[in-house]
Amino acid sequence: MFSKTLRILILGSILALIGVISILAQEETPGATPLTTGTPAAVSLTPAPSEAFETQAVSVFPIGPGFSDVIPHQIVRTDSDYVYVFSARAEYSNKLIAYWTTTQGLPTAGDFASGTETTVNGNPISVETIYDGAFFIHVLVNTNSGTLVHYPFDTRVNTFGAAQVLKTGNPAVSGDYIGTAGVSAGLGINGTFHVTYWGSGNHIVYQAYTANNDGVWATSGSASQVDTSGHATHPALAVSPADHLVTVAWVSEATSTARILARTRAANGTWGAVEIVSAAPVWTSRNLGVNIDQGPSLIITDDGVKHLLYIEDYDNTTEYGHVHYVRYSNGAWLDQPIALYSHDPAIIVNSAGEMFIVAHGAEAVGDNVNLYMMRRSPGCALWEPPEHIISPPPGSSFDSSVSTKWAGTGYNRPETIEMVFFLANGGSYLNTTLYYGRIPYVAGAAPTCSPSNAAPTRNYFTVNSPTLTWNRVTGAVEYEIQVGTSARFAAPLAFTTTVPASILAMTTPALENGTYYWRVRALDGTRTGAWSSADSFTVNAP
Repeated sequence: MFSKTLRILILGSILALIGVISILAQEETPGATPLTTGTPAAVSLTPAPSEAFETQAVSVFPIGPGFSDVIPHQIVRTDSDYVYVFSARAEYSNKLIAYWTTTQGLPTAGDFASGTETTVNGNPISVETIYDGAFFIHVLVNTNSGTLVHYPFDTRVNTFGAAQVLKTGNPAVSGDYIGTAGVSAGLGINGTFHVTYWGSGNHIVYQAYTANNDGVWATSGSASQVDTSGHATHPALAVSPADHLVTVAWVSEATSTARILARTRAANGTWGAVEIVSAAPVWTSRNLGVNIDQGPSLIITDDGVKHLLYIEDYDNTTEYGHVHYVRYSNGAWLDQPIALYSHDPAIIVNSAGEMFIVAHGAEAVGDNVNLYMMRRSPGCALWEPPEHIISPPPGSSFDSSVSTKWAGTGYNRPETIEMVFFLANGGSYLNTTLYYGRIPYVAGAAPTCSPSNAAPTRNYFTVNSPTLTWNRVTGAVEYEIQVGTSARFAAPLAFTTTVPASILAMTTPALENGTYYWRVRALDGTRTGAWSSADSFTVNAP
């Protein structure tokens, strides 16, 4: 049975450690209730939502069969204030299904209709939607047989129009394919539909379209090959609300070290030079799909600034998936590694300027079944610690990609983050259920900050010698502390030391910038307690 090995090592305080370890950021951790045993207590892997998170009234509930991907946008809110969701019914299914709410406004459980289906000539890999702002939602499907198909969906009667084959001869995919994105699109000025797809020869192709009154598409201009070197996959397209220019980013394996590249299409239709987006080696894999686990997730905000997420290849932690947040402003891509390990994390912004990353939890600690979000408030330099959204029923998993609603221009309720993600029922990717999720904006709920006064996120340090603290264990004579660059504490360790039981905090020796893992255990002279679960922190000193 196929099981995605999506891993997120969340470096920011999702572990509520009872009597074990905590990390001192700006204030020392308050004292904890002493334990009654010489062995540190087990860690809770399902933390409760924070008060600020609950204030935002996050809502999640199941819709019906289906699955999601991180590059396409499968959820639409129409100008009449209804929500539509489109998906393949299941992996290895040739059914394309549409769901919609039966009442206007913010939905609750039971508000989605049972949906309608159409049969695709091939199995859908990715499902992308573009809303024209009036009656039609244009649904694009790339299939495992290498065909790109367009379906106009009429929201007046909630039915699919006839299939319109746009391109054949694209790469075919055999075997498991959830996570193998191949089409991305957006709406431009004067009703132009901008489409990019994974084309023959592993090239990234761009084509513009216009629609008639029945929603049928006609090509506008000629197709363009966006990449210049081939070996390219996973195109992501975004249209700037500021100047309507089109940017396409993709995963390039044309060099020995894979990269995220991008190009922007000028107003006159010409393409600019290829730009290198990623500063770190990019994760790629041809196993179980094509570059499964990798985005990139791309959006452009109202000010014309581009924002992108990608994941890094294996690093000194022996894990792959270190998330990089990249921002294009003033003519340059600025690559910022963040305190998060992830696969297929989704980025989205609301009209208040709050940015969110939504992804499941850390596989390394058995938390990949749960879904979390991270927030970055306007003007803040750093992302806030993850907040828990939902845990699955026993035996199932939210180890999945998240598809978000386009933010801002042309869509109703831009202040509200809306998304879909899927549950692998019983851990099976052949039996998946789509879930709807919503993060409303609450005026005054979000903190404000600026780069000059932004407080560091917990477990993220801008000094080379952070201070580690832990809770007292009754009967302990000494505590042994280990710090390493591997989550498995493989040799060589950064350092190991033993301190008297009277000491509950220590400042580390000077560490190089990077991600570290640490653990502690109690000793009473004759007995050795079990190691606590590992926590982690990032050093990023100037």
